Amino acid sequence: MLASSESADVSRLDPRGWIDFRIIVAVLLLAVAAVCTWWTIDGLKKRRVLRTELAEISHAKYDLLNVDHWVAKLVPILDAEVDALDLKAASQGLRPTVERSLYQLLDTVKEKMSAPNPQAKDGGLMGGAGAMMANMMVGALKPHVPEYTGVVMAELQKPENEAAVRKYLKSTLADAAKTYTVLTVGDGLVTMIPSLLVSVAGGIVVTRTSSETTVGVEFGRQLFGKRTPLRIAAGVMLLLGLIPGLPKMPFFMIAALMAYLSSRATVKAAEEVKAAEIVSEKKKADPQQQLEALLKLDEISLEVGYALVPMVDQAQGGQLLQRIRALRKHLALQLGFLVPSVHITDNLKLKPREYVVLLRGVEVARWEMQQERLLAISSDPTASQLEGLATQEPAFGASALWIVPGLQEQALASGYAVVDQTSVLATHLAEIVRQFAHELLTRQETKRLLDAMAEAQPKLVDELVPRLLTLGEVQKVLQQLLREQVSIRDLSSILETLLDTATANKNPVALVEAVRQALARSLVQPLIADDRKLKVLALDPAIEQEFQRQLDPQAGGEKSAGGVGAPLRQILEGLQKMVGDKIALSSTIILCNSPSRYHLRRLLEPFLPRIVVLSPAEIPASVSVQTLGVVR
Repeated sequence: MLASSESADVSRLDPRGWIDFRIIVAVLLLAVAAVCTWWTIDGLKKRRVLRTELAEISHAKYDLLNVDHWVAKLVPILDAEVDALDLKAASQGLRPTVERSLYQLLDTVKEKMSAPNPQAKDGGLMGGAGAMMANMMVGALKPHVPEYTGVVMAELQKPENEAAVRKYLKSTLADAAKTYTVLTVGDGLVTMIPSLLVSVAGGIVVTRTSSETTVGVEFGRQLFGKRTPLRIAAGVMLLLGLIPGLPKMPFFMIAALMAYLSSRATVKAAEEVKAAEIVSEKKKADPQQQLEALLKLDEISLEVGYALVPMVDQAQGGQLLQRIRALRKHLALQLGFLVPSVHITDNLKLKPREYVVLLRGVEVARWEMQQERLLAISSDPTASQLEGLATQEPAFGASALWIVPGLQEQALASGYAVVDQTSVLATHLAEIVRQFAHELLTRQETKRLLDAMAEAQPKLVDELVPRLLTLGEVQKVLQQLLREQVSIRDLSSILETLLDTATANKNPVALVEAVRQALARSLVQPLIADDRKLKVLALDPAIEQEFQRQLDPQAGGEKSAGGVGAPLRQILEGLQKMVGDKIALSSTIILCNSPSRYHLRRLLEPFLPRIVVLSPAEIPASVSVQTLGVVR
């Protein structure tokens, strides 16, 4: 019942309810303005104040559109040019013009003589015989045109005729200047007035695009909705009415009308504010909606301490948001799916320069930065020592130093990689996304990828989903590939392989292994060293067989009580002997036959998250393999 009463109040305050009154007022105002304008112009004409047309109304003071003013300026210039003209030298250039004029004169005479006389009943002399005589006469005169041209040029060069020629040129140029000025002023007025109307109409249409009301209501609101412009207009009209010589009654009437509209605008503004308050109260979320908003979890969120807020705020010169946008684009190309947006907030519970990365509300990483310091990273243990605070780089766990900006050049010369704090945070965030990419690939994102693929290859998607595999099964395969840092950008090859394999075997392990073998080139390419060789560690066949026997329930032989724990421990000890204590930070490559490769990778992941386990079937024949040792 409360909601209905509020809606009734809002409808009464809706400006569309009094649209008819506003239209009537606008029409009356235009009519009064037209009458007053005519009255004003007529009165000015009677007092001889308006001495010219619209040009002098706007610019009589400065003579900007006064034709006589411009002609008076142009004629002396043209006369000076004519006086400086050398007629004897210019006569040679005039000879072709004079000759053409004589030929044109003869053609005109011929045309006039050949034309029939409409008053003569029998055609008269100017009939057929006249045309014949005209042809004979003109034909006899045309060969002598060059001689006549010479006579004309001789007359022009006589001193007694020079003054007449100059007078004629000045008169002709003065008439041309006046004609040009009149046409220019008229063209300016004709061009400006329509452009003014078009600009006003365009402004009305453009400003109306963001409104939901009609053009009439919006026009009235913008024209008469603000009281300050109306009060100014009323004051100006009142001052114009007080000027001696101007009609007082029209200006006083318009001033009174503007004052009345300004008072109405004040009342309407108060009503609109009240209506807006009622609407805003209705739009307030109820407690249930607020609780639902609190329960929503972001896929990826970043919480920063208050001292790191300038790094995020673009108004304070922060570059983190731009880096994250570029990072999402880069990760999308690298991983093969759209990474969710990162929700960034400040958290006063954190240390001033500390940040926390959360995945669906659960903390997955935390690190603290040092104020006004740069991070110097070096993988070379023999690098020269620098003065700074020892730490570990958050993304890869490498040894690093917090150094002051003054030591940057020295650190670069010593072989250190120096990065600012924004780059450190962005790199850390990118590595977290790669590490948990399989969790970020949701069922909805998988559906979007398949829908996009269906537009390009509809037959492939129709045959696979849901005939052979469900959407969830395809998602599990893609997630496992991402878990092993394999890009799913080549989705077409992945689906082709799943379609070929699922007809015979729908085991998830078999599907993943088949897809990895199909993506062999893109899988191995990032692992090749600078010398174009794939450097791997081979697994002792005895350990591999024991590992396979413990995993395969149908395999024969006696199984140990510890299961796969014994061979797994043996593999870890062998890797530590060969690689060293920093094996967890290195990207070691181990060769292991499929399907044991799948299980070995899953078991080694908690201890060695960056380790790569390949099967021989995943290495292309064109790649040269170098075995660095055997894990025993």
